[in-house]
Amino acid sequence: MAIPPDNTRSCEILAGKISKKETDVGNAKSSRDEFRETLNEKQRYLDENLEKHAVLTEQIRDIDSDLSDYSSQIDSLNNQLENAEGSEIDSILSEIQAVNGRISGRQEDRTAIKSSLTEVEYNVEQLRERVNQLTPDLDPLNEKLAFELNELERLQDRYNAFCR
Repeated sequence: MAIPPDNTRSCEILAGKISKKETDVGNAKSSRDEFRETLNEKQRYLDENLEKHAVLTEQIRDIDSDLSDYSSQIDSLNNQLENAEGSEIDSILSEIQAVNGRISGRQEDRTAIKSSLTEVEYNVEQLRERVNQLTPDLDPLNEKLAFELNELERLQDRYNAFCR
């Protein structure tokens, strides 16, 4: 079907509007996709930090369990020491010293892990807050893209109805 001569200029204008709207749609999609990628990146980093938190928390539990075991060992050795005689005393004291050394080492480990855990907890708090701040901002970007797509479709329908 040929375009009537009086519609030629209108069709050219519509084609220009469609071209601009296609650019607007591309820009809206690009903005939304970039924002979504930023949000996903923050969420991934949050998930990584939550995983680190779980690992560090488990390590603290393991150390606390070891320290409890060492405490029981010290109590047992002290009870043995009360009934010990002669060379047994030196042997038990040596064992107590070794257990105390293990306790010191595990306490140092606990302090280092606790420091890391504090840092991870701070990161989790900051990232969770940032993700929660960003999440609502995705809706307007999706709405903008939907609006631009609807406008493009409307222009294309007009063009198809009058210019084809």
